Amino acid sequence: MVLSLTSAIEQLIQASRDVERRNGVKEKERKRIKAAATLLRNGYPPQDSIGAGRQSTYLDFLRKVLQLNGPSMVVLCAIGLGLSTIAIAKESIRLDLPYEIQNHSGLDNPVLRWLARQYISFSLYPEAPQAPLQADDGTVNQVSETHDALEHQERGQGSYQIIQPIFSMTSKSCGPCC
Repeated sequence: MVLSLTSAIEQLIQASRDVERRNGVKEKERKRIKAAATLLRNGYPPQDSIGAGRQSTYLDFLRKVLQLNGPSMVVLCAIGLGLSTIAIAKESIRLDLPYEIQNHSGLDNPVLRWLARQYISFSLYPEAPQAPLQADDGTVNQVSETHDALEHQERGQGSYQIIQPIFSMTSKSCGPCC
């Protein structure tokens, strides 16, 4: 299926809605977020590494999304689209989508912002010392060369990572803004 601006926005709307309604992310979505955060943190992969071209294309896209829309939209793009979709998208889609996201303020939600603080905040303050991101089997130094294989393996898995509630129902305030 060829990605269009309309279909990309529809996928992002659905992903945003799903994450907000379940108040968390599935395990494969968490891995996509970590992979995007790692790529942003580490920058371009070595040119001779497997998948370097795809990762570089994805990195350029994520940096533009971060610049124009902030870290929560980077999280949403990682969840809703991912490396493979962006890497094979037409250049015009990759160039226009970050600007199109600006026109859809309803994409953002408190859960995405919470996830962004957990995974992407280091990108905003690169001079701050940070421990390397950890994967389940050790330190992640770059986006895994087996990203596609893992993505195929994880399809259909339904495990969720439930995050802490953003707002307390017993609190007198309506949320972090009050």
